[in-house]
Amino acid sequence: MKVLLLLSVLLLSAGTSKAAPDGMTPDEAYWYGSMVGIGNLLCIQVLEGDIDIDTAKKYLQSWVTQAKQQPNVDDSHLAIDFGLQNISKDPECKGIL
Repeated sequence: MKVLLLLSVLLLSAGTSKAAPDGMTPDEAYWYGSMVGIGNLLCIQVLEGDIDIDTAKKYLQSWVTQAKQQPNVDDSHLAIDFGLQNISKDPECKGIL
Protein backbone atom coordinates (compact mmCIF):
# COMPACT_ATOMS: atom_id res chain seq x y z
CA MET A 1 0.00 0.00 0.00
CA LYS A 2 2.80 2.44 0.89
CA VAL A 3 4.59 1.68 -2.39
CA LEU A 4 1.44 2.50 -4.35
CA LEU A 5 1.01 5.72 -2.37
CA LEU A 6 4.60 6.76 -3.09
CA LEU A 7 4.27 5.91 -6.78
CA SER A 8 1.02 7.87 -6.99
CA VAL A 9 2.68 10.89 -5.40
CA LEU A 10 5.54 10.79 -7.86
CA LEU A 11 3.19 10.55 -10.81
CA LEU A 12 0.81 13.21 -9.50
CA SER A 13 3.58 15.69 -8.77
CA ALA A 14 4.69 15.62 -12.41
CA GLY A 15 1.18 16.31 -13.68
CA THR A 16 -0.04 18.82 -11.13
CA SER A 17 3.06 21.01 -11.36
CA LYS A 18 1.67 22.35 -14.64
CA ALA A 19 -1.35 23.73 -12.79
CA ALA A 20 0.74 26.02 -10.57
CA PRO A 21 -0.10 29.73 -10.42
CA ASP A 22 1.62 32.07 -12.87
CA GLY A 23 4.89 33.65 -11.82
CA MET A 24 6.37 30.58 -10.15
CA THR A 25 9.78 29.29 -11.10
CA PRO A 26 9.93 25.68 -12.32
CA ASP A 27 11.23 24.57 -8.91
CA GLU A 28 8.45 26.40 -7.08
CA ALA A 29 5.87 24.94 -9.49
CA TYR A 30 7.23 21.44 -8.83
CA TRP A 31 6.96 21.79 -5.05
CA TYR A 32 3.55 23.48 -5.27
CA GLY A 33 2.27 20.72 -7.54
CA SER A 34 3.71 18.03 -5.31
CA MET A 35 2.00 19.52 -2.27
CA VAL A 36 -1.37 19.79 -4.02
CA GLY A 37 -0.98 16.30 -5.46
CA ILE A 38 -0.13 14.56 -2.19
CA GLY A 39 -2.81 16.52 -0.34
CA ASN A 40 -5.43 15.59 -2.90
CA LEU A 41 -4.39 11.95 -2.84
CA LEU A 42 -4.62 11.82 0.96
CA CYS A 43 -8.05 13.49 0.92
CA ILE A 44 -9.33 10.94 -1.56
CA GLN A 45 -7.99 8.07 0.53
CA VAL A 46 -9.69 9.43 3.66
CA LEU A 47 -12.98 9.97 1.81
CA GLU A 48 -12.82 6.44 0.40
CA GLY A 49 -12.13 5.01 3.88
CA ASP A 50 -8.68 3.66 2.95
CA ILE A 51 -6.95 5.62 5.74
CA ASP A 52 -8.10 7.64 8.74
CA ILE A 53 -7.73 11.40 9.17
CA ASP A 54 -4.93 11.08 11.74
CA THR A 55 -2.85 8.95 9.38
CA ALA A 56 -3.39 11.44 6.56
CA LYS A 57 -2.36 14.38 8.76
CA LYS A 58 0.75 12.59 10.03
CA TYR A 59 1.81 11.57 6.53
CA LEU A 60 1.24 15.08 5.17
CA GLN A 61 3.19 16.71 8.00
CA SER A 62 6.05 14.25 7.52
CA TRP A 63 6.08 14.94 3.79
CA VAL A 64 6.15 18.72 4.30
CA THR A 65 8.95 18.45 6.87
CA GLN A 66 11.05 16.23 4.64
CA ALA A 67 10.36 18.33 1.54
CA LYS A 68 11.55 21.49 3.28
CA GLN A 69 14.77 19.73 4.31
CA GLN A 70 15.75 18.87 0.74
CA PRO A 71 18.84 20.57 -0.68
CA ASN A 72 18.21 23.68 -2.77
CA VAL A 73 14.57 23.99 -1.65
CA ASP A 74 15.14 27.28 0.22
CA ASP A 75 13.44 29.41 -2.42
CA SER A 76 10.49 27.03 -2.63
CA HIS A 77 9.34 27.02 1.02
CA LEU A 78 6.59 29.51 0.20
CA ALA A 79 5.39 27.38 -2.72
CA ILE A 80 5.12 24.35 -0.40
CA ASP A 81 3.17 26.41 2.13
CA PHE A 82 0.98 27.90 -0.62
CA GLY A 83 0.15 24.42 -1.94
CA LEU A 84 -0.74 23.26 1.58
CA GLN A 85 -2.93 26.33 2.09
CA ASN A 86 -4.76 25.77 -1.20
CA ILE A 87 -5.41 22.07 -0.67
CA SER A 88 -6.67 22.69 2.86
CA LYS A 89 -9.22 25.18 1.46
CA ASP A 90 -10.50 22.68 -1.10
CA PRO A 91 -14.15 21.89 -0.32
CA GLU A 92 -13.57 18.14 -0.34
CA CYS A 93 -10.47 18.38 1.87
CA LYS A 94 -11.75 20.95 4.35
CA GLY A 95 -11.57 19.45 7.81
CA ILE A 96 -9.40 16.56 6.67
CA LEU A 97 -6.00 18.22 6.27
